[in-house]
Amino acid sequence: MRLTNPIKHYYHTYHTPPYPPIWTILEELSIGQMSRLLASLDREHRRRVATQFGYDEKVIVSWLKSTTMLRNNCAHHSRVWNNNVGADSPQSANAIHSEFPGNPDQGFFFSRTVALQALLKAIDPSTTWQDRFKTVMRTLPVATLSKAGITPQSIGIPFQWETRPYWN
Repeated sequence: MRLTNPIKHYYHTYHTPPYPPIWTILEELSIGQMSRLLASLDREHRRRVATQFGYDEKVIVSWLKSTTMLRNNCAHHSRVWNNNVGADSPQSANAIHSEFPGNPDQGFFFSRTVALQALLKAIDPSTTWQDRFKTVMRTLPVATLSKAGITPQSIGIPFQWETRPYWN
């Protein structure tokens, strides 16, 4: 529960302009609401938002939708490794394009991690999320997962992915 409400604060403190700034409104939106808001903008406005991240507007819309679904899966204790919602690979960014799994049928989980890493790096270049993700992946009970038929390759994780420059 939030202790403050930026929109109420705006209206109690300011009288013009009649509407609060977009960042104030975004503070109150869920990630799902932000995803739908971005997707509903006209193409030029989506393009202006996407430019801030350095990717095509269609890719950013895909990534935000995928991130929303990943968040919902995690929040509701659903499986994420075999969920068939991935994230689109940006065709124009060759450095990151090569990180997306070659087989889309197996790459849903890993494509989401690539997209998350790209978004987080764009927002905060000093993020250490990739290090925390690598730690989680190293501590997975590989033998137990293998018995269930879950291997890194079966969820689209390339061999020695953690040594690639993108993840370091």
